[in-house]
Amino acid sequence: MKFDIKKCSNLTSLPKELGTITILTWLDISECKNFISLSKELSNLTNLTRIDIIRCKNLISL
Repeated sequence: MKFDIKKCSNLTSLPKELGTITILTWLDISECKNFISLSKELSNLTNLTRIDIIRCKNLISL
């Protein structure tokens, strides 16, 4: 299952609840200009095999 987050200018990090979607295999975050970090809860996503982060110019940590 793919989850896309695009052009969310107010998004700074992912919601903790995203870590409960265990069927997620692909996360695509793009053009979120204030996005700065991924959440620790992503470690719960054992089926996640791909993360794309594109044009998030303020990204500080993964």
